[in-house]
Amino acid sequence: MADSQRGEEPPVLLADNLRRSFPGPPVVEALRGVDLRVEAGELVTVQGPSGSGKSTLLQLLGLLDTPSAGSYRLAGREVTSLTERDRSWLRASFIGFVFQAFHLLESRSAEDNVAVGLMYRGASARTVRDQARGALSRVGMAERGGQAVHTMSGGERQRVAIARALVGQPRVLLCDEPTGNLDTTNSAAILDLFSQLNAQGSTIVLITHDPDVALLGTQRRRVVDGVFV
Repeated sequence: MADSQRGEEPPVLLADNLRRSFPGPPVVEALRGVDLRVEAGELVTVQGPSGSGKSTLLQLLGLLDTPSAGSYRLAGREVTSLTERDRSWLRASFIGFVFQAFHLLESRSAEDNVAVGLMYRGASARTVRDQARGALSRVGMAERGGQAVHTMSGGERQRVAIARALVGQPRVLLCDEPTGNLDTTNSAAILDLFSQLNAQGSTIVLITHDPDVALLGTQRRRVVDGVFV
């Protein structure tokens, strides 16, 4: 019986036999049948070497790509056959992204960078600013909102990027090697922040090549050659 029929909340993410191949020659099978269930409030780490398929998996989970085969449900909704317009709406409404390379507007302030994700939702300027400040406060950057991003350390920039991902109150954070550009001290601080956010109820999927980072997960998966092992 389906979760909704039992009156239970469906998983935030549910992938069943997810496959992704790229045309050749030769054909490249980046994912070869992946099953993944992520419940609300979990912190899931997916660890594997370069070329193992973990970034392809994140692209599919984030609706940035479509699978070649298999089923994928986001918050109970099958999404593999949706139009790009519907996929874009779901991305904006349900998913926050954190990347290795920050992708911030370097000359703008931290607050501007966080606010930009809300400017297309029709909220008033005051609401946008209040929510941006709230998100910066969650990541320990409340006092740095007016500072230009290019003057910040790598760890501070990643905190701003995480605040930007959080500001829309997504159902899940998808994080692609979020400590890859950071030194050991800043990496530890960012991982501690993810643990705090998870303890506050955030659902997080974190992709990493580092087996030590993978230990952070409450659910830990390892991918090799396109399959979980």
